[in-house]
Amino acid sequence: MHSYSQHHIKDANVDMFDDDKPPHPLNNTSSEIKLRRTNTDSLNYPVLHRALSTVSANQSLVYNQRNALAKNFRRISVNDEIVTIDHTDADASFLLPNLYELPDDIRTRVMDSLVDTTTMATLEESKRLNWWANKKLTSPKLYPVLTSGDGNCLLHATSLAMWGFHDHSLSMRKALNETMITSKPNNSLYRRWRWAQSVQNKKYGLVFSEQEWTDEWKSLLRLSSAEPRVSQKTSSNSNNRSTNSTAPTDEMNRNKSPQTGTPTSVGGSTKSSSPSARQYYESLEEFHVYVLANNIRRPIIIYSDTILRTNDGEPISPIEFGGIYLPLEIPPEKCHRQPVFLAFDAAHFSALVPMEQNSKATSK
Repeated sequence: MHSYSQHHIKDANVDMFDDDKPPHPLNNTSSEIKLRRTNTDSLNYPVLHRALSTVSANQSLVYNQRNALAKNFRRISVNDEIVTIDHTDADASFLLPNLYELPDDIRTRVMDSLVDTTTMATLEESKRLNWWANKKLTSPKLYPVLTSGDGNCLLHATSLAMWGFHDHSLSMRKALNETMITSKPNNSLYRRWRWAQSVQNKKYGLVFSEQEWTDEWKSLLRLSSAEPRVSQKTSSNSNNRSTNSTAPTDEMNRNKSPQTGTPTSVGGSTKSSSPSARQYYESLEEFHVYVLANNIRRPIIIYSDTILRTNDGEPISPIEFGGIYLPLEIPPEKCHRQPVFLAFDAAHFSALVPMEQNSKATSK
């Protein structure tokens, strides 16, 4: 298993470049790269300056890595109905650098720029996340990374958890969509979905007609599209939403970031804070997570509360996203054992990543 940490992607803002344009040629060698000062704090604290600066070499690194990954999603002989990633870094997992080596005031600023502290607090208070940290277990603490909320947060979070950058190229989403829309009628994917949906329907006393089954399946295919919605206003008026699906309102939920009103993360920030300039995608559901697990040939483990509640703590509806999603369509010997960890809170997915460990970090 490969692990990406600060020596692969060293900056909070590595993903702030235009994803559709190739990087400008670099005139300097890596040893000559100059850091761009980002704010007053970086002038006062050289370490903070280093952590929050934009290094031009990372533009090329992320751009090239995205291109390489996009070219390595293909149908392979293990299952020609599933578009899977065939890349040497397919088993990679992103690690946060050890931020506890920084002075307390600097660490707080850096973590506010990288970690979704609100999601972390919510899931820890409900004992869904990091409950093992105080039980002297060897499992590391997991940190939810700030993830862009544009309806594609499931794929963004998965890409961040694996490689440290968002799925702005939509290569993961396109692989998921192609897998679903080209699947044959009554194939394994459809049968698994219908059986799982039947179990849920029975729980709530629902019975679908054959036409309703067809319509529901078509809806799943439509939701997986890599085409953006027409506009934010149109998407917000869409009523064809599951209670558990990740809606574009997760963009508003990301405003709880203590730093800015727009999401920023290890993988970068959104290109524009203007709603009219943003592109929003259809939100995905539980079955899409299962298909994605097969696309990446890795288990996906989602930490989530089980009940959606009001601000007063009153239950509204169940949350079904939490759980373990196994790539059952792929032979075990073709899968990677290292799972991808995700958090689901406030109708939004976030990448869950560990931090490089030492005695000081583990004692916090």
